Formats: sequence, C-alpha cells, structure tokens
Amino acid sequence: MRGVTSPLSVYHVLGERITTGRGGSLPAAWTTPLVGREREVALVLERWDAAAEGLGQVILLSGEAGIGKTRITQTVCARLQGTPHTQLDGRCSPYRQHSPMHVVAELVQGALGYEREDTPEMLGRHLERTLGECGLPRGEALPLLYSLLSLPGPGESAVQSWSPQRQRQRTIEIVLDVFRSVAARRPVLLLVEDLHWIDASSLELLSVLVDQAATMPIGVLLTARPDFRPPWAARSHTTQITLTRLPRRPTEQMILSVAGKPLPAEVLQHVLTGADGVPLYVEEITKMVLESGLLRDCDDRYELTAPLQPLAIPTTLQDSLTARLDRLPEAKPVAQLAAAIGREFSYELLQAVSPLDPVALQRELARLVDAELLYQRGLPPSAGYIFKHALIQEAAYRSLLRTTRQQYHHRIVTVLVDGFPQVVELNPELVAHHYTEANLAAEALPYWQRAGENAVRRSAHSEATAHFERGLALIPSLPDTPQRDRQELGLLMGLGPVLFGSRGFAAPEVERCYARARELCDRLGDAPEVFAALWGQWGVLILQGDVNRTLEIGEELLERAQLSTDPALVLQARHALWPTHIYRGELSAGMQDISEGLALYDVDRHRSLAFTFGGHDARACGLSFKTTALWALGYPRQALECGRQAIDFVKDLAHPHSQANSHSWVSLALRFLGDLELAREVAEAGLAVSTDYGFPQWGALCTIVRGSTLVASGSVDAGLTDMRRGLAGWQATGAGIMIPAILAFIAEAELARGDVVPALGSIEDASRRIEIYGERFYEAEVHRLRGEALLAGAAPDSTPAESCFLRAIDVARHQQARSFELRGTASLARLWRHRGRGEDARRLLAEATQWFSEGLETSDLRAARHLLQELS
Repeated sequence: MRGVTSPLSVYHVLGERITTGRGGSLPAAWTTPLVGREREVALVLERWDAAAEGLGQVILLSGEAGIGKTRITQTVCARLQGTPHTQLDGRCSPYRQHSPMHVVAELVQGALGYEREDTPEMLGRHLERTLGECGLPRGEALPLLYSLLSLPGPGESAVQSWSPQRQRQRTIEIVLDVFRSVAARRPVLLLVEDLHWIDASSLELLSVLVDQAATMPIGVLLTARPDFRPPWAARSHTTQITLTRLPRRPTEQMILSVAGKPLPAEVLQHVLTGADGVPLYVEEITKMVLESGLLRDCDDRYELTAPLQPLAIPTTLQDSLTARLDRLPEAKPVAQLAAAIGREFSYELLQAVSPLDPVALQRELARLVDAELLYQRGLPPSAGYIFKHALIQEAAYRSLLRTTRQQYHHRIVTVLVDGFPQVVELNPELVAHHYTEANLAAEALPYWQRAGENAVRRSAHSEATAHFERGLALIPSLPDTPQRDRQELGLLMGLGPVLFGSRGFAAPEVERCYARARELCDRLGDAPEVFAALWGQWGVLILQGDVNRTLEIGEELLERAQLSTDPALVLQARHALWPTHIYRGELSAGMQDISEGLALYDVDRHRSLAFTFGGHDARACGLSFKTTALWALGYPRQALECGRQAIDFVKDLAHPHSQANSHSWVSLALRFLGDLELAREVAEAGLAVSTDYGFPQWGALCTIVRGSTLVASGSVDAGLTDMRRGLAGWQATGAGIMIPAILAFIAEAELARGDVVPALGSIEDASRRIEIYGERFYEAEVHRLRGEALLAGAAPDSTPAESCFLRAIDVARHQQARSFELRGTASLARLWRHRGRGEDARRLLAEATQWFSEGLETSDLRAARHLLQELS
C-alpha cells in the first residue's frame, strides 16, 4: 500500500464460528491437548458415573492459579457431551465477592434455561414454567426467586413482610428444590469455578447442597485455589483432588503440542525453567516464543534466527502475557479496557465505553479471540466474552498506567450510571468499585453505603461489613468537611450493628466504631444519629461488664427519648435499661423497664430497628431477660413459659443474630431454673446458629451453658472443659458481663471434683468483679458457694460458712430474689441441722419454701421440700 513500508495482515470472512459458553466445553482447535492430567479426569468421570446413577458426588479440584483446574473441567464437560445430562455453570469473581447470592443466581438462571439474549420478561416466563414443573408454591417461590434474579417484582406478596433471614432461609430451600427437580429429569453436572472468590451467601447454600447431594443424581464439580478451606466436613460422597505441577516429561509434551514441532534445546530449557511445570505458564510462554520472531520454521523443527540473548524470552507469566499483548497493538487497548470491566463482560457494555466504532471493535475482539486470550459466546451485539484465565485479565489490567486505569474506570461507571439503571439499582457495589478505582471517593461512598445496607437487609453480615469498611477506607482521602463527617457517620452507623454480631458487643473494633460515631455527632452538633451512637456505646460497655457506666448512659438515652416523644426511641432506651438494672440486681426496676418497653413494641414497625440497635430485636431481648428476672423473683413456671415464648418468637422472626442472642440468654435462665435438658437443647440450638452465622460471643456463652448442664448431670470433667473453653471464647470477644455467674458455675464443678482450693479461687475472682463493676445479679449465689467451699475444705470451719450463707440470704432479700434466697436458706438449714439446730432450720426453710405458689417441681423446690421432710 502506498506510504506503508511494513507488511499488513489482511483478513476476509470464511464463515461463522461456533463459540463457547461459560466455562463449558471448548472447541478442540482452541485448546491444547490434555497432558499429564488423565488420572484426575478419570477420577472425576468415575465420580460422575456414580452421581448419574443417583449417588450424588462432590468433587473439589484444588491448586494454584494456572495449574489446570479449568482445563480439567473443560475436558470433563467435553467428554460428557454425548450423555444425557443438564449442566449448570457458575463462576465466582473478585469483583462480586461481596455480592450476596451472586453465584447462586447464575446457577438458577442455568436451571431455568436462561440465555444471555433473554429479556427480563422472558426470564420471568422461564421461572413461572419451572416453578410449575417443580410443584413449588408460587406465592412464596415466585417473589423470592424474582428477588434473587434481580427481576422487577411480580407484585405484592406476603413474603415481603418476612424478615430478611426468613426470606434467605426459604430462598435456599426453594433453590435446592429447583436443583432437585431438574436432577429428577436428567442428572445434573453443577460446575462452580474459583471458590476462593465466592460470596458468603452462595457458600452457605453450596454447603447445604454438599450435605444433601448424596440423595440426588447430581455431580457437583468445584474448583478453588489452595487458600480456600471448604466449610463442609469430609464425607463418603466428597472428594478433594489437589493438583501439583507437571513433571518435566509431560511439560515437554505440552510444549511440543503447543509449538507443533520441536524447539531448539536452549529455547526449550528456557521455557521449562520459566514455566516451572504450571500448564498455563507453559502454554503462554511457548506461544510468546512462537510469536516473538526469534524462531524460523524449518519443516520438522524450529531453529533460532540468531543467537539467543539472555533477556530475549520473558521469564514470568506477566511479562510473557504483556509481550503477547504488545504484538497486538490495535487489540491491546481493547483488552485493557475489557480487563477494567472484569473477567467477564458483555459486548453491549464494552461497545458503550469503547471509543472504537462497532466494526473496529469487533475486529479487535476477533483478534483477541483468535489469540486465545478471550473466549466468546454468541454474536455481537448480544455476545458475551470471558478472559481465558483470571491471570490473563490481571496481566492486561496491570499493564495499564494508573492514570489510564482511572480514566477507564471513570468511563465505565459513567456509562453504567447513565445507561444501565437496573445494574446500578441492584448492584451498587459494582458502581462503588468503579468509582473507587477511578479515584472518585466522594462519588463512591453513597454506593458503598447502599451496598452495605442491601447486604444487611439480606442478613449477609460478612458482605455488609466488607462494603461499609471499603467506604470507610476512602474517608481519609476526602477534604475535612461536614459533608465528609456525615458520610463517615452514616457508614459507621451501618457497620456498628453488624459488628455487634460478627465481632461481639465488647470487641475493640466495635468500641472504636461507636466512639468515632459519637465524636462525629458532637462535631456535627447533636446529629440525629447521636441516639444510636450513644446506644452503641452502651452496648459495648454492657458486654464489657461495666454496669455502673451503662446506667448513666441508659438514663441519658431515656431522657433524650422522652424529649423526642418518639415511641421507638423510648422502646430502645428501655431496651438499654432493662439488662442494666437486672445485671445490677435491681430486678423490679428491670421488670418495669421490660413492661413499659414491650408495651410500645409493634413487630411490623419495630423489628427493623434491629439493624440500628445492637443487631438484635428488642422484643426478643426483653422476653429473654424477663425469663431470667421471673426466675430470680420466684416465679419459675412463668419464667419457663416466657423462655418458650422468646424462642418461639425468634423462630418466627427468623433473624439469626436475634436467634443466637435469645437462645444464649434463655438457655442460661433455664440453667438457673434447673431444667437441664431444655437448657442444653436451647444452648445447642444457639451454638448451631452462632457457628453457622459467625457470632462468636453467643457461641461461647452457649458452650458455657452446655458445660454447666453436663456438670449438673454428672459429667463433671466434660462439662468443666466446655465451660473453660467457653469462658476463654467469651473473654476473647472482650465480654466481661456475667463472668461472676460463669465463675460460680466453674466453682461448682471444681467442688464436685473435690478441688476446693481452685473453687475458692474462682469464687474470689467472681467477688472481685462484683465489687469493681457493680454486677450484683449473682452476688447472693457467690456468697453461698463460698460457704459451701469453706465447709468442703480439709478443715471445715462452720462459722465463716454460716456468715456467707447469712450474707447470701441478706443480698437476695434486698434484691427480692426469692429463688436465690431459697438456695441460701437451704444451705444454712443444712448447716444448722449439722449443728443441732434442726427446729430453727425447719422454721427458716419452711418460711422460704411456703412463699412459692408455682413451679413446685423445679429442682430447687424439690430439694428444699425433701430437706424439710428430713428436718421434720
């Protein structure tokens, strides 16, 4: 051509190429023959045969990036093409790691027969048809799956009044029913790649599927890098295959298959050294060498065109991929722009952000596909693309200058905000990510806030924490203005209640969160958030065990609430005061707070307050503490009924943190009451919820209660181990509240083993905490147990013990705590009988026992009546 001195490549259309789907089988011409992995493929296919016969299997391929996990899945999918089955594909992404249920939505779309070209209306029709085939209740399933798939809602539904956790639990059940229904027609191969980037909500559902897979004709094929630790236990139907690097001989075979003929020995050695047995590295470095101009084709082999220079062949994958992109100068900017979008992208979005006209853009995309850097599905304008490997996308992205990278992200997010409103509405974290990478922190913050709030509404606590913290990390980059303070305060007030559950009320990061929030409120001049910030500080202090300071804050909350005349704030002020008073041994005042607070509670109007105040529901909390107070005041039957009411309420509420919180406190109250079987049952249920959702403080408390029931049932060593482990976990979260009671439980166990000195040590520790922090709820019992320990010593001295029992009775009477008074009286009566004062003992115990008009079959009252009979 005139004016052009260098050769140009000229293209003309030969025909339409059949392109690949997401991670499924690839055309043979696009892939290097499988080398060194036949054993692994055979094992996967063997497990698939069992799955296809109804004995479901789960296979996890684990290995470093580029080691060949995807290549094995492609080979398996290709070899199954001739057999009747349904394949469902999902791929995790670092960009969607904190998008709840992202991978699950992909799998459900596959189960519905969704195609990229389908409109939301078409997907909705697929959904309704599938629900009919599955026999699932449309009233529940339709709105939940519409929400999961980010479709416009099908109208009003009773589901909308459910709590986020109830919706989440039911969604998991319905999705599993959909998978089960699809598998009933044909065996299912469910493929999920890159679990090291899976969002927590999808992992929760996947874990349930793994547990249930053995009962259905489904093969679950998973891939992950070595740092992923599966949360499920090893079972007979689960298999983990760890991929190692290829030895030299298979590596040489792979190089030969990529090159097509032998390379010069020095070039071969260079590739072997650089690739180090990693298949992706082998393939990409070999291709780079072939494209470099270093070699000439000599029929049956390659020869060097000149002596090989030391730096002629890049020794890292990054350098090799960069060199390959550099040899596609017109296509390289397209690859870089696409890499800024993500591993996967649509032609529609890329065209919207690219400066190229459609003809030029499609030409450069075709070059990237021909170079096997991208895979394509469908035809423009409905095409979808995916980088062949995450490392290739990463190499293209890293090759961008920072300023160019920021410009690309700015261009992408501008297009999203202006032209893709549904993406913006349903995936604010995606918009926030691009604004963040564009160095537009002020624009990113509202979207991180919205993403966190969306995750909270789905009870996706880890995802919510990540979004709020990403936003907070941007705050220092903004000018110090009131607007910045308001944005920071909003993020902190969203983060605090989430941290209450995931870290524990008394954790240092929770304390820092609310201290900073209070500081910002003061700077902004009594901001509306000050009440919630003050309540958060109360929450930290109450779990730390400082009930003197919490009383001051509780009274300030009540004063502010009453000035506001907002019933919701009065409810939350009472919510702060009732535990404070009960922990301080002011039982009647605590009961008054519960009565006045719960009288204001309306489940429809107030359950959402859990997202602001303590991460748990006020009524659930009130019923739990009422159970404890009723028992202490001498109403064990009412306490038992109230405890059952609390558990039933949180079950219907279906809010996991409220469930864990209530199960912990109710199980503790039931242990006080002496119903060991029910206390252990409730504690174990609370421990299960806490483990499943990551609530360490409540798991620790439930472990303590379980241990105490074991001690009381005779399994002293096992119970003591549980309690000590639970106490360590409780204190690890920063918690100090209820430690006097916990130490008293431990002292009882130590006395049961005859370890009097350690028991006295535990009691002295409990006494010190009572005096320092003012937590007097269990004070009477601590005095009584000191008396029992003194009598159990090698040289028992009844006089100090008698003083302890009298002090226990005196404290209990001051608190109007009839149950503690009964215990102290029974201990004193036994001592007086031993001293020959049987009649005095009988009169004292009879008076204490006769007061009770209910709960006469509790262990304390049965023991007291038995002692009375002996004294008579």
